[in-house]
Amino acid sequence: MKEQVRLEVTRALPDGSHLEAPVAAFDIDVEKSEQGERAVSAQQICEVVQQVTGRPLLFYDPGFMNTAAATSRITYVDGENGVLLYRGYPIEQLAARSSFLEVAYLLVFGELPTREQLREWSDEVMRHAFVHEALLVYERKFRYNAHPMGVLVATLASMSTYHPDANPSLHAENIFDHPAAHPDHDGKLLTHVAKIVGQIPTLASLAYRHRIGRPYNYPMPSLYADEQDDDTGRASGTGSRSKIYEQDERKKYDYTRNFLYMLDRLSEPDYQPNEELVRALDVLFIVHADHEFNCSTSTVRHLASVRVDPYSACAGGAAALYGPLHGGASEGVVRMLHRIGAKENVRSFLDRVMAKEELLVGFGHRIYKNYDPRARVLKEHAHKVFELMKSSASASSRGSVEDGMGSSGCSSDGTQQHTASTEVLIDIAEELERCALEMPYFVSRMLYPNVDFYSGVIYTAMGFPLDMFPVLFAIPRAVGWLAHYREVIQDDNLSNTRSICRPSVLYDGDDAGTASPQKAPEVDHSLLSSRRLLSRRLSSLP
Repeated sequence: MKEQVRLEVTRALPDGSHLEAPVAAFDIDVEKSEQGERAVSAQQICEVVQQVTGRPLLFYDPGFMNTAAATSRITYVDGENGVLLYRGYPIEQLAARSSFLEVAYLLVFGELPTREQLREWSDEVMRHAFVHEALLVYERKFRYNAHPMGVLVATLASMSTYHPDANPSLHAENIFDHPAAHPDHDGKLLTHVAKIVGQIPTLASLAYRHRIGRPYNYPMPSLYADEQDDDTGRASGTGSRSKIYEQDERKKYDYTRNFLYMLDRLSEPDYQPNEELVRALDVLFIVHADHEFNCSTSTVRHLASVRVDPYSACAGGAAALYGPLHGGASEGVVRMLHRIGAKENVRSFLDRVMAKEELLVGFGHRIYKNYDPRARVLKEHAHKVFELMKSSASASSRGSVEDGMGSSGCSSDGTQQHTASTEVLIDIAEELERCALEMPYFVSRMLYPNVDFYSGVIYTAMGFPLDMFPVLFAIPRAVGWLAHYREVIQDDNLSNTRSICRPSVLYDGDDAGTASPQKAPEVDHSLLSSRRLLSRRLSSLP
C-alpha cells in the first residue's frame, strides 16, 4: 500500500536561517504495511536532494533503529502494544496449541502444516539428527573447558565442508539462484534447512557432553520405532484413532525430548526425559525462534545476500548471538539472583534499584513498551518447572536419572555451577517477580519481567550451566535464521536482482593531506635470522 508526502527542499543561509520559499518540492512515496507502519524511500529522498543541490546525501542512523532494511513476511513486532506475530499468528496461540516443529514449519514455509505435512517435516528433520562420525572426532579436539557456544559456532561452520552441494559458489553454479538453470533450487535449499534444524541440537548436546567430560550420546533409538499393539503385535498406527492420536501427540515433542535425551542419558537403555520439562523446553524454543531483524538475524541476511552457504550463514548468526549484549541477557538475570543471595534481600535490592545503585536485569525491554508477550507465555511454564524442581530429590540439578530429570550442570572445572542452590534461586526469582509487579515505581515505568527473566530462571531450574544459555538460544533461533535466509534468496529471484547488503559510512578520519607519516620501526634482522635457524632445526627433528 502506497501513500505520498510532499517534500520541500529549502536552502540554508549563512546566518543559519532558511529562504522563505522552498527551492523545490517533490512528492515522495510512502510505503505502508498492513499493520499501519510507514516508511519512506531513503533512495528516493537522496536522489531528490542530489538533483537540487548537486551533492549526494546519506541518512545517518547509528544502530539502524530507524531504518527498515528490507520487507519481510516472517515476523511482526508491535512494541507499543506488546504484540508478536509469526506469519500472522500470535505467539500466545502458537505456544498454547503448537509444537516447536510446527512453528518451525510455519516460519520456513509460511503456513501451518497439515497433519501429513507435519509428519513428513518431522521425519525429515529427525532423520538428520545424526551427524557425520568425522565431526565427532573434530569435536574431541576442543579443550575440555572450551565454551560450548564457541564449539557450536565452529562445528556449525565445519558442517559446510561435509555438504559441498550446499555451497552456492561451488564451480560458480549459484545453485540457489537462477530458477531456469536450477529448477529444483528451492528443494535443494530446503534439504539443507532440514539438516541444520535436525543437527543443531545434536551439535549442542555434543558441546555440553564434551564440557562435562561425558561420552557423547546418539539420538534416541525410539525416534523411528512404531509402538507395538499389545494384542496383535501390529504398529499402533493400524489400531484405533485414539491410539493414533495419542502417538502423534507424544511425537509432537520428539525434537526437544531427543535433545534432553542426548544431554542427560547415562547408561540406561530406556531413559526418558521428564515430560513436563520436555514441554517447557518446547515452549522456550517457540518463543525464541524469531524476533524480526535482530543482530544475529541481520547478520544472516547480510551473509545470504552474498550467497554464503546456509551452514556458514548460521555459524555467522551464532557468532553474533555469542555476544553478551545479544545472547547474554538471561545469564545476567541469574548472576543478579546470585548477587541478591536470599529471598529476604529482595526488597532492599529493589530499593537500591530505585536509588540507581543497582541494575534490574530481566525487566523491561528495548522494543516492548508493554508486557513482553513472550514473557506472558513463559510465566505459566516457569512456575510449573519451579514446582517440579522443588519437589524433586535434588533441586540443585535437573534431578535424578531415575525420574528422568537429568544430570547436574557443572562449571568449567567440573564443580557445581551455582554458589546458591537452585531452589534458593527459584525462591528469589519468585519473590522478585511478585515485589516488582506490586511496586508502583516499576509498574508505572512498564518494567515488567521479560523473556530473558523467565528463560534464565527456567534454564537455571533445569540445571543448565550458564555457558549453555546462548547455545539454548541458538537452537531455536536457527529456524528463524533459515527462514530469513530463504526469504532473501526467494525475494532476489522474484525481483531478478542481486542486492548485496552494503551500508554506507560517514568517514570521520584524517584527510589525505593531514595524516602525518609514521617512522617505520627498526627491525633487528639478526633476531629474525636466529628465529629462522631455530625453526629449521626444530623442523629437522624426527
